[in-house]
Amino acid sequence: MKYYVRHSVVPFEEDVTHEFKGHRTLCIEDLPEWSSINRGDRERRSRQSISRTICAFLNTRQGGTIFLGIVDNGSVKGIRLSLYQKDHVLLGIEDVLSRFNPPVPEHLWQVQFLPIVNSSSKDFKTECDNAYLTVHPALTGDTRNGQFTKSHLKLPPVFENEERKAYFRRQASLITYTMQEIKELSVQQVRDYYQPHVDALKQKILQLKDKHL
Repeated sequence: MKYYVRHSVVPFEEDVTHEFKGHRTLCIEDLPEWSSINRGDRERRSRQSISRTICAFLNTRQGGTIFLGIVDNGSVKGIRLSLYQKDHVLLGIEDVLSRFNPPVPEHLWQVQFLPIVNSSSKDFKTECDNAYLTVHPALTGDTRNGQFTKSHLKLPPVFENEERKAYFRRQASLITYTMQEIKELSVQQVRDYYQPHVDALKQKILQLKDKHL
């Protein structure tokens, strides 16, 4: 798609690899005060920073796309961005991803800006922009990801965002993993890595036994 039509509805919904954001708040420090909702002794945010979704896409290892300027119901609203503001968005994303643990290299993300037009305008004058940020999974077969796969197991990393929290994607929602859950995930990954080797060894042992019977 080379442009969007204002107030149109995109032909897909939020899911494990698609997220709509009607704002461009990148990190928790940028969240406005009014987005904080106090409920007794708990505080909840009505707006979630984009960095959390980026973290979840990285950790779920399917990647994903964040559409800035599309609201929750899939309607195209757009975000007015000058050339300076577009540069600011790119620099802001680069900054917040450098504060992830481990830092996210540039080849794991990319941003594209697409114009929005007003369908009632005869000359299709550009009204504003949509930006979409694509996150790529840190595939172990990609030599550029060698910094993450130094062990012989070549397990992909678990990323923490600038809050030092590890987010994962579950359908269209974000969940936070505790250290215990991350440990269990790592144990399962090691088990999955070695299980084919164990099965192959068991098969060879059975074959050797059959030869000696």
